[in-house]
Amino acid sequence: AYSRLKDPILRAQHMLELSGINIESMKHDAFLKAEDLEKIWDEQEALENMSNASDLESMLQGKKDQKSELLKEISHAFNQKDLDSAARMAEMISSWISS
Repeated sequence: AYSRLKDPILRAQHMLELSGINIESMKHDAFLKAEDLEKIWDEQEALENMSNASDLESMLQGKKDQKSELLKEISHAFNQKDLDSAARMAEMISSWISS
């Protein structure tokens, strides 16, 4: 339980589950917006085309910055009781991690 609450992504997923939203079951639905999916695919393609460590480090730093920003947005969504947005953003981060 501690490890789940320590990780901000797993904590968000847990909070969503407590509110009746299961992200795992939503993965099979068209849950992410088309623009979110396009971003993920573009980043995967860019990763495949990288030829040096400098480009990879730059992309990794960008991912860390994006994750940090999304975590702030998830927190804001929870504060505003906007669970749909929180779920979509949590799923986006999960998609980045699994890709």
